[in-house]
This record gives sequence, structure tokens and C-alpha cells, in this order.
Amino acid sequence: MWPFGARARLVRALDSLAFYNDKGISYSRHSPAQVEVERAARLDRIRELVGSIGAERLPSEFLAALDSGDLAVDMTGQYVAAVRAHLRRRHAL
Repeated sequence: MWPFGARARLVRALDSLAFYNDKGISYSRHSPAQVEVERAARLDRIRELVGSIGAERLPSEFLAALDSGDLAVDMTGQYVAAVRAHLRRRHAL
């Protein structure tokens, strides 16, 4: 995966969102309103990257989480791992 390509930027954005949800909210001492603004901005960036990559090239579980809003509150990094593994498999083909 090219380190500055859209796929790498997507993985970094997902990782950053998961970290924000896990520890970043506490570290930043954001209010609930600030948390919502931050998450919305990050999700907008993720949606832009999905659009540039093409949704058909990404795992359906990730896309479903993005659509349902589950991705916005994920603190486990499960979607980072799913996307990373999916992109590695696609690259190997």
C-alpha cells in the first residue's frame, strides 16, 4: 500500500478515530458537543476517502458500520483491522 495513497490515508483516519474514541476524548477533555463535532469531521473525511477509493473496493462490514454510525463510536479498532486486512488481500491478488 502506497504510504500517501487514499487507502493508506483511510487506514490512518480509521485508526485515529478509534484512538480518539478510546483515549482522545479524555485526553482532549472535549465536551459532548465538541465530541460530536470532532466525530462528524472525521467521518466526513472518511467518507471522502471511501468515495475516492470506491465503496466496491472496501469490506461490506466496514461500509455497514459507516452507514449505521457504529464506526463513529468504535474504540476497539475492529474496522481498522478489517479494512487493513481486506486491502492487503486485494493487493495480493
